[in-house]
Amino acid sequence: MLFTSRRHGDYIVEHPWERSPRSPTRSKAESEYDRLGTENQTTTRSYKWTIAWDNKQFGAYVLLARLTGKQKYVEDAKRWLDYWTVGVNGQRVPYSPGGMAVLDSWGALRYAANTSFAARPPAPDRRRGGTRPRSAGDPPGAGRPAHPAPAGERRPPVRRR
Repeated sequence: MLFTSRRHGDYIVEHPWERSPRSPTRSKAESEYDRLGTENQTTTRSYKWTIAWDNKQFGAYVLLARLTGKQKYVEDAKRWLDYWTVGVNGQRVPYSPGGMAVLDSWGALRYAANTSFAARPPAPDRRRGGTRPRSAGDPPGAGRPAHPAPAGERRPPVRRR
């Protein structure tokens, strides 16, 4: 038997990548977006956690930002990814001495991997026979290393194909 999440909004990330703005699934994803979780006692979309087996809302931020370019999705995706990298309002995910983001002691690597997967730049659009240029819908930081080098340390340049 396959797991079915009961958390509101998990279905939003099932098919919103359908490119047509008139897609029923994408329309439903956009109409239900405002019901996704928020930080305690605020109207700010949750950003201090990540994609997990029972919570996909963070993926919805990124997918809808990439597909639509709408400011509210871009801002939510940026806030979430900033929390994992440069910080938001002076807070960010704690890092290990070796430089790994450690959101929680149980499953730290899976959380870091899930976030880095969502933050990756979109793949080339092979259907059109080329690469897709970066668009306004891509989350900020797409195409750059996710973690800045510690002070005084140089990182090798990122190789591009």
